[in-house]
Amino acid sequence: MANKLPKKVSKNLEGTGPLEHLVVKQNNLLEASSPLSLDEHRLIISAIAKVDPRKKLPSKQVNITALEYAESWGLDPKTAYQQLKRAAESLYHQSIVFDRHNATEEFRWIQRKTIYKRGAGQVTITFTDDVLPYITELHRNFTSYQQRNVRHLRSAHSVRLYELLVRFSDQGHRRFAELDDFRFSMDIAGKYADYKNLRKRVIDPAVAELCAHTDLDVAYLPIKRGRRITGLEFSMVRKSQPDLFAVEGES
Repeated sequence: MANKLPKKVSKNLEGTGPLEHLVVKQNNLLEASSPLSLDEHRLIISAIAKVDPRKKLPSKQVNITALEYAESWGLDPKTAYQQLKRAAESLYHQSIVFDRHNATEEFRWIQRKTIYKRGAGQVTITFTDDVLPYITELHRNFTSYQQRNVRHLRSAHSVRLYELLVRFSDQGHRRFAELDDFRFSMDIAGKYADYKNLRKRVIDPAVAELCAHTDLDVAYLPIKRGRRITGLEFSMVRKSQPDLFAVEGES
């Protein structure tokens, strides 16, 4: 049975400010690999949060002002435009990689270099046609969360882990049977081959940030095969904040 966007989600889409906006992604997009910096993550999140996932996006364009960006991420308004502009410029070179049954598919987030409106402190990004089916006209197989849930995260790894776990927050756990699967999902394929380094540089800092600054309390245990660590099992519990939520569609 297809899952419709709940009334609570629709209501929040009509919020009065950037911190009320929802980020809604089709689950295949959420699971795809796209190695982004923290600022690039923030730009994508800001843009998607301005898209109504129930409808078409007629022009494929989204405008983001420096003031909105500063308010959303707790930045100094005096420097927010430069951060926004740099993120938009670098995003042009970033792509999304889907791993589908021993085959890969890759396409870009945006189809042209960003438009800057002089004197307005605003950038305009244009999503590619390939991206639109994953952020618009969504009726099933999606995950949503409030933009403010990730507002205080200061690491790209933390943002990425939050998205991967919030999809399964209702179940309370997520298992990565192989460490390479976790690395791909975290956009660090081929890096941190040593588990101790992976834990020190990626897992522990991200888990600590999620527990301190999001609506999820997170813990994890290594999965072992003999003495060798081969995978990870995450558990998560939603904190007592009824206005913070995520919705998962059918998988």
